[in-house]
Amino acid sequence: MIKGRIKKKLLEELAKTGNISISCSKAGISRATYYRLIKKCPEFSEAAEEAEFLGRENTIDIVEWSLIKKASGGDPRLIEFYLSHNSKRYKPVPKDERDNEPLPPIQIKILNPGEPPLKDDDLQ
Repeated sequence: MIKGRIKKKLLEELAKTGNISISCSKAGISRATYYRLIKKCPEFSEAAEEAEFLGRENTIDIVEWSLIKKASGGDPRLIEFYLSHNSKRYKPVPKDERDNEPLPPIQIKILNPGEPPLKDDDLQ
């Protein structure tokens, strides 16, 4: 079985990056050993899940900060990417949703012979 110091190192690495491969490599174990440990030890499994979540959150913060720095330099593709993924206002509308928007109601008035044409004010 894996020693406590290796488990501790593995959890520390998971909390940094959230990446299982990198964490296993730095702790000196294989991914297969990690997954066997997860299956056999529920307490470790729970701690690893929490550490992985924290690590992914940390990584997201780092990547997001880098993205913001690059976008502030004026890169239009990065600006578009960031806005479309972080603001409802800039999210692209899927084509099938655009095509199915209801049309405004149409008013039809049948004119009698000799009746003058309607003006815009008469249609409301």
